[in-house]
Amino acid sequence: MGNGSVCFDRQTGSTGILRYELLRESPDPIMKLMAKRQKPHPLTVNGYLLDGKFFDAVTQVRPGSGGPTLDVDETMLDYAVRIGTTAQIRGIKGHQMEQLMVSLDSIPDKRLALLVTAIFAMRQAERKQFNAEAARIVSEAMKYLYETNRDVDSARVLLGLAKWVYEASEGLQLNRPVGSAKEFVNLLTGTRR
Repeated sequence: MGNGSVCFDRQTGSTGILRYELLRESPDPIMKLMAKRQKPHPLTVNGYLLDGKFFDAVTQVRPGSGGPTLDVDETMLDYAVRIGTTAQIRGIKGHQMEQLMVSLDSIPDKRLALLVTAIFAMRQAERKQFNAEAARIVSEAMKYLYETNRDVDSARVLLGLAKWVYEASEGLQLNRPVGSAKEFVNLLTGTRR
């Protein structure tokens, strides 16, 4: 990972690398604000750095292993599926989903950042930069996390899962968003052998 970049994990070959410098130079005032708030070390959309160690966004880190415990419940999985499949059907680009991840770091408060991300998603929809239906689901998910006393670490997991669903659903012939993780897995196993 490059110096001072906000990016996907390059080792996996993910596309859409978004550099810190590009955020800072963006004409969008919100992106500039996020660049000011960013620390000059790399962040990854597929995971996060904690004390110099990389943790995959969907791996539950056990107590005593050097990272926080992230509880993933079925509601979070369902939101991830709804967000990912809605994004795929509505033609949302991968980098637009990545911007949601970046918005989690726009303020220092780890819980209030959930509400900021909900607002950011709706703002992007109003500006026609993000689909309104997907933005509403993202906002619902952030509200759910906030109301269940979670913070940005849980949001990173949820949005990381949504990105995986988005990528996994690319080859599926979806005519509507999928409503649950169980339904999505059934589609995957029934469609891809």
